[in-house]
Amino acid sequence: MNAIVEMTDMLGLDYYYVVIRFKGNKMFLNKPDGICGKYVDKEIILSEIEDIRIIAQNNIEKITFSHCSINYTFVDYNNNVLSYLKKHLYPVLKTRTMYEHLF
Repeated sequence: MNAIVEMTDMLGLDYYYVVIRFKGNKMFLNKPDGICGKYVDKEIILSEIEDIRIIAQNNIEKITFSHCSINYTFVDYNNNVLSYLKKHLYPVLKTRTMYEHLF
Protein backbone atom coordinates (compact mmCIF):
# COMPACT_ATOMS: atom_id res chain seq x y z
CA MET A 1 0.00 0.00 0.00
CA ASN A 2 1.36 3.44 -0.93
CA ALA A 3 0.82 6.34 1.45
CA ILE A 4 2.15 9.60 2.78
CA VAL A 5 3.51 9.45 6.32
CA GLU A 6 4.29 12.39 8.55
CA MET A 7 7.34 11.62 10.70
CA THR A 8 8.37 13.79 13.64
CA ASP A 9 11.63 13.28 15.49
CA MET A 10 13.99 15.46 17.51
CA LEU A 11 15.06 17.24 14.30
CA GLY A 12 11.53 18.22 13.28
CA LEU A 13 8.66 17.24 11.00
CA ASP A 14 8.99 15.71 7.54
CA TYR A 15 6.73 13.97 5.02
CA TYR A 16 7.60 10.82 3.08
CA TYR A 17 5.90 8.93 0.27
CA VAL A 18 6.22 5.28 1.28
CA VAL A 19 5.25 1.73 0.52
CA ILE A 20 3.75 0.12 3.64
CA ARG A 21 4.27 -3.63 4.04
CA PHE A 22 3.64 -6.01 6.93
CA LYS A 23 5.43 -9.28 7.59
CA GLY A 24 4.95 -11.15 10.85
CA ASN A 25 5.29 -8.75 13.78
CA LYS A 26 6.88 -6.01 11.66
CA MET A 27 5.76 -3.05 9.60
CA PHE A 28 8.08 -1.79 6.87
CA LEU A 29 8.10 1.73 5.42
CA ASN A 30 10.23 2.14 2.29
CA LYS A 31 10.61 4.60 -0.56
CA PRO A 32 8.84 3.17 -3.64
CA ASP A 33 11.11 2.03 -6.47
CA GLY A 34 11.32 4.46 -9.35
CA ILE A 35 10.11 7.45 -7.35
CA CYS A 36 12.28 10.51 -6.90
CA GLY A 37 11.94 11.56 -3.32
CA LYS A 38 13.39 11.40 0.13
CA TYR A 39 14.85 8.08 1.16
CA VAL A 40 13.14 6.21 3.98
CA ASP A 41 13.77 2.70 5.25
CA LYS A 42 12.03 1.92 8.56
CA GLU A 43 11.33 -1.39 10.28
CA ILE A 44 8.77 -1.07 13.07
CA ILE A 45 8.20 -3.95 15.48
CA LEU A 46 4.47 -3.90 16.18
CA SER A 47 4.80 -4.93 19.83
CA GLU A 48 7.07 -1.90 20.42
CA ILE A 49 4.53 0.66 19.16
CA GLU A 50 3.56 3.17 21.83
CA ASP A 51 0.83 5.76 22.25
CA ILE A 52 -1.26 4.56 19.31
CA ARG A 53 -4.30 6.73 18.63
CA ILE A 54 -7.10 7.04 16.14
CA ILE A 55 -8.06 10.68 15.83
CA ALA A 56 -11.17 12.03 14.10
CA GLN A 57 -10.97 15.71 13.30
CA ASN A 58 -13.47 17.48 11.03
CA ASN A 59 -14.56 14.16 9.49
CA ILE A 60 -10.94 13.21 8.72
CA GLU A 61 -9.46 10.22 10.48
CA LYS A 62 -5.80 9.65 11.17
CA ILE A 63 -3.71 7.09 13.00
CA THR A 64 -0.74 8.22 15.05
CA PHE A 65 1.81 6.26 17.06
CA SER A 66 5.36 6.40 18.38
CA HIS A 67 8.22 3.99 17.84
CA CYS A 68 11.85 4.52 18.87
CA SER A 69 11.37 8.25 19.59
CA ILE A 70 9.75 8.92 16.20
CA ASN A 71 6.09 9.92 15.90
CA TYR A 72 4.25 8.62 12.82
CA THR A 73 0.98 10.03 11.48
CA PHE A 74 -1.03 8.52 8.63
CA VAL A 75 -3.99 10.40 7.14
CA ASP A 76 -6.40 8.81 4.69
CA TYR A 77 -6.27 10.87 1.50
CA ASN A 78 -9.00 8.74 -0.15
CA ASN A 79 -6.61 5.84 -0.65
CA ASN A 80 -8.03 3.64 2.17
CA VAL A 81 -4.70 3.59 4.01
CA LEU A 82 -6.46 3.72 7.39
CA SER A 83 -8.52 0.62 6.64
CA TYR A 84 -5.33 -1.15 5.60
CA LEU A 85 -3.49 -0.03 8.74
CA LYS A 86 -6.38 -0.88 11.07
CA LYS A 87 -6.53 -4.38 9.60
CA HIS A 88 -2.82 -5.03 10.10
CA LEU A 89 -2.43 -3.14 13.37
CA TYR A 90 -5.48 -4.77 14.96
CA PRO A 91 -3.50 -6.65 17.66
CA VAL A 92 -1.97 -3.35 18.82
CA LEU A 93 -5.18 -1.34 18.35
CA LYS A 94 -7.38 -3.67 20.39
CA THR A 95 -5.17 -3.43 23.45
CA ARG A 96 -3.78 0.09 23.39
CA THR A 97 -5.88 2.40 21.24
CA MET A 98 -6.99 5.79 22.39
CA TYR A 99 -9.82 7.33 20.43
CA GLU A 100 -9.93 11.08 20.23
CA HIS A 101 -12.55 13.17 18.56
CA LEU A 102 -11.34 16.69 17.98
CA PHE A 103 -13.57 19.42 16.63
